[in-house]
Amino acid sequence: MPSLPADPLGRVPVKHERQGRGSEGTLVLYTNGLVYLTDRQDDARYWRFSDLFSVLRIDRERFEVRAYEGGGGKIRPFVFELKTDLPDGFYDVLWQRVNGPASAGPRGDEPGARVLPADSPAGIVNSPRPPSLPGGAPAPKTGSSSGFRAPPCWHGSCSRSP
Repeated sequence: MPSLPADPLGRVPVKHERQGRGSEGTLVLYTNGLVYLTDRQDDARYWRFSDLFSVLRIDRERFEVRAYEGGGGKIRPFVFELKTDLPDGFYDVLWQRVNGPASAGPRGDEPGARVLPADSPAGIVNSPRPPSLPGGAPAPKTGSSSGFRAPPCWHGSCSRSP
C-alpha cells in the first residue's frame, strides 16, 4: 500500500459482505484514494480514484464500490454494510473524486454517453452529478460535527477559497 496522508478526510466502520463470509473493517477516505482496512489481509484494499469504476449508496445501510481488478478491464463489486451513518459529505466527495466534474456528461454505459478526452480529470468516461449535489454546489464545509474534512478543490472550478 502506498503511503497515505496523515489525516483522512473521513472514515466509517463497515462489514464487507461476501458469499458465505465477510470481514469487519473500516472504509477510510483520503485525498488520494479509498482504503478498506481489516484484519483479514486478503480482504484489505487500497484503491486510487482512477481504480474505481463507480460508487453507489444502495440504501441507508449498504454501500457499493465497483473497482477495476484482475486485469482486462474487469469490474469487481464490493458491497459494504454500514455500521454507522456515513459522515456528512463522505459520499459526495468520494462520488466527485471518482466521477469528476458534473458538467462532463454521462458514463460510457448510459444512454447518451460520450467519451471524454484522455486528459479529463475523470479519466475516459464520466457520470452526471448525483441528486444530492445540485450543479455547482460547493464542497461540504470543513469542521462539521461529523468529523469530516472537505478536501481542497481538486479540479480548479470551485468558487470557494482554500
